[in-house]
Amino acid sequence: MDLISIKNRCSSLLPYTYGFFMCAFFLFPSAKSHNILFYSTVLAPALPLFGGQFSHLFKNNIPYRIISIFIIYCSFSVFWSPNSNFGSIFKIFRHALYPLIFISITIHIFETNPKNLKKIFTWLIVAAVITAVANIFLWYKDNPFPISRLRGWGRIENPIVIGCCYGMIAIITLTRMFKATARRDILIYMATTIIFFMFIILTQSRLALIALSIIFLVSVIIHLNRMAMIFLMAAVMSITLFLLLEPEIIQKYFRGTAHIRFYIWKQILYDSMNTPFFGHGILDKLSVVVDGRTYTTSHSIYIGTAFHFGIFGILMLTFVIISALKISFDYAKQSKDYLLFLLCIFGLVCSAGDFGVLIDHPNGPWLLFWLPISLSVSKYNETREFYYGTRP
Repeated sequence: MDLISIKNRCSSLLPYTYGFFMCAFFLFPSAKSHNILFYSTVLAPALPLFGGQFSHLFKNNIPYRIISIFIIYCSFSVFWSPNSNFGSIFKIFRHALYPLIFISITIHIFETNPKNLKKIFTWLIVAAVITAVANIFLWYKDNPFPISRLRGWGRIENPIVIGCCYGMIAIITLTRMFKATARRDILIYMATTIIFFMFIILTQSRLALIALSIIFLVSVIIHLNRMAMIFLMAAVMSITLFLLLEPEIIQKYFRGTAHIRFYIWKQILYDSMNTPFFGHGILDKLSVVVDGRTYTTSHSIYIGTAFHFGIFGILMLTFVIISALKISFDYAKQSKDYLLFLLCIFGLVCSAGDFGVLIDHPNGPWLLFWLPISLSVSKYNETREFYYGTRP
């Protein structure tokens, strides 16, 4: 079998293996098993294609070019990080390669065949519904309902992260519900959206609930019609009734420690001023003490980028974000499909309130940040041709 045949087989196989890998964010029992799945189902078939894809995208897709430069710059920060050695350098460059390949493959899959988007998103909805129902049953079988904070099962256990991930899927079902014409489809997507919304409430994740509420209201305004208003009223009444019946949940939301993030961010930004332009480097460990407790993550992608990669890193990341928002909004105006734009906004809001760095193994930021950014960037040439009549 020659190299061209291998590339063709890998290209035809990737949408299925990639889709399975994305569903595994919800289905797989541990981070280790999910990483192994990434190596075998995404990385392995992607490697024969990566060289050509990287060259093509780097030349013809400006936002992808900046993303690549940003990731390469972040990985090179290992050289001015403390305690840098050969082993850590190799590890960081290997970790940088993973999201770069993931972004390249995402763009390739959805740019070459846009129908893959609907298919893979359907798989994600099914996987998320199954795990949401199972997760609620398994957790509250042994813990008091609904006072105890629902934690994720398997790959993503953190209630904040899993709440955000389910919020992303809720946006997909919400937009599909507004576009559906058959009554059966409307009811199915309405039910799944409410399930995901209730799941998020049970995780007691303020970040996910705030981000989803913003998107929810924006989506209703965009699709303002009788059906949208009926759904809005039904959702608000259902959630209000649930909270009135279980007031302990409201108390837990207000007794939370979300305000501590502001003290963490303030201290990290103050420390960032020691090396403002290039940052402390990717290996430098964060350590912030608030109320006697030590925090080792920035709880914000943007604050973490400022600390580790400095002003240059923030500028590149800002360009990536602005480009993705512009492309997704242009595509929304062109196609009347606002899903990518809403996913971008949601992911950016969630990234502002949690996580640390974007260079790592498959984790929450891949699903919440890199996926919507990559999907938007995949529409770069299409929107460019539509609005400006030019295409590389």
